[in-house]
Amino acid sequence: MLQDFLTNINNNLLFNKDDFLLVAVSGGVDSVVLVDLLHQHKFKWAMAHCNFSLRENDSDEDEKFIFQLSKKYAVRCFSVKFDTHHYAIQHGLSVQMAARDLRYKWLMEIMKTHSFQYLLTAHHLDDNIETLLLNQIRGTGIKGMTGIPEKQNVIVRPLLRFTKESILNYAHSKQLQYREDLSNQKDNYRRNFIRLNVIPLLKKIQPQLHSVFQNNINKFNQTKKYLDRSVAESLNPVIIKEKDLIKIKKENLADISDLHFVLQNFLSDFNFNDNNCYRFRVFTPVISNKT
Repeated sequence: MLQDFLTNINNNLLFNKDDFLLVAVSGGVDSVVLVDLLHQHKFKWAMAHCNFSLRENDSDEDEKFIFQLSKKYAVRCFSVKFDTHHYAIQHGLSVQMAARDLRYKWLMEIMKTHSFQYLLTAHHLDDNIETLLLNQIRGTGIKGMTGIPEKQNVIVRPLLRFTKESILNYAHSKQLQYREDLSNQKDNYRRNFIRLNVIPLLKKIQPQLHSVFQNNINKFNQTKKYLDRSVAESLNPVIIKEKDLIKIKKENLADISDLHFVLQNFLSDFNFNDNNCYRFRVFTPVISNKT
């Protein structure tokens, strides 16, 4: 895995040895393996940890473990403690979404303040498979089938092509210490339910589940790129761009074949859902803000 990790970074131009990397570290096996791989290959990096105050004393113990880990690798560690429950209530969010909002807002502030080039997270192939299955359940177009991006602006996920099993094997071979989040063993959340119940059943049907899904993800990403080019070509005659504003000339939309499909794919990047796209086509003015 050590060599495969570096090969993947180089082949896919994820980052290079001169970049200063901020690594989001929870203390679980995935992020612990990620920092050890970075250390072994002598990248320049620092750690960042969020204490969401969701698991009582365990959350504080995670934070202590992270500081010990930073001393082991002799790297800087940034840490913050949130009242996640209060934030969730205040903003009308689920606890999971509140934690995600707090995490990324804080991490981006650290990135900007200390001039990091990239933010690394420890998502892996099993996470990607769960995401694809969740997207199918929620209802999704081709965009939802492309999975978690390996590189998205400044966010990089260098373990995304590796299985959970390979990560665990690396940790055990290196005798790495890590923290266990016992809440991951409860199936009261959708993602956990899929991980604990659905995927084991799918593996009985398809023992090569990981390689099949990785191959599908690659195909869906290629399809999405081709589709984006086709949609852009179809809409080119009716699109006017003015600084941060995009205007669509509604009177020319009728000339476009498969109009609803084209609009759906274009407007999904602006958080329009399927029903919004229909109402846009039939009723609304033809101006959309791009932020």
